[in-house]
Amino acid sequence: YEKQTMQVQSSQVLENEGQRRDAADHYRASWEKRGLANGGNLDAERAFKIYRDLRSEVTAKIMAEMALKLMDQLPVNAGATEFAVQAIHQTRTYGNQWVLSNQVGAKLLQKRLPLDEKQKWEVHYLMGENSRAQKQYSNSTNSYKQAVAAGADNPDVARNLMRSLYDAQSPFPELEKAFQAYQRGFPNETVSRQTEMQVMLAQAKQSWRHWQRLPRWPAVIRR
Repeated sequence: YEKQTMQVQSSQVLENEGQRRDAADHYRASWEKRGLANGGNLDAERAFKIYRDLRSEVTAKIMAEMALKLMDQLPVNAGATEFAVQAIHQTRTYGNQWVLSNQVGAKLLQKRLPLDEKQKWEVHYLMGENSRAQKQYSNSTNSYKQAVAAGADNPDVARNLMRSLYDAQSPFPELEKAFQAYQRGFPNETVSRQTEMQVMLAQAKQSWRHWQRLPRWPAVIRR
């Protein structure tokens, strides 16, 4: 216990001297040794906050790793949610760590952590953005649909759902349905954005008609 107390004190000294990265590492080491007991939860919070403020690819990765562990340690509450959501944002923003960001998001959803009204759809949307950045269009389409189902009333979600459907070469009727929902939900979108969606729809329709005109091979009769 005395050794842990000394470690926390040294962390505070480092922080006061402006050596914030070293202080965060000390706080994290203290939390990893004692878990959430005996003030370990406070050390985790201090470390996480400093890493967040440092804003780098390396510290964002550490935040995600901490969030994955903390979601197992903490009860299902808003505190666990906050660690996870911050890690999702940081890993996306610093270093384009899309896979790691989605790992945190998937665990957050698996744990059924409490989310506010915006977070309920935003987590799915961000996971869709991560998948789309990796050209995983089927995954991104599913995430955007989940965002809509969770109450997303956001034109970015609607547009990127259409883009993912288009890039995934989804059937034209599905893309047309998404376009109609976009028009109904966001009639005041700029002309350039509406035009982009209309052009995308027209190209998909042309490709769909071409595909329908192709000859169909007869089914192979098994003997």
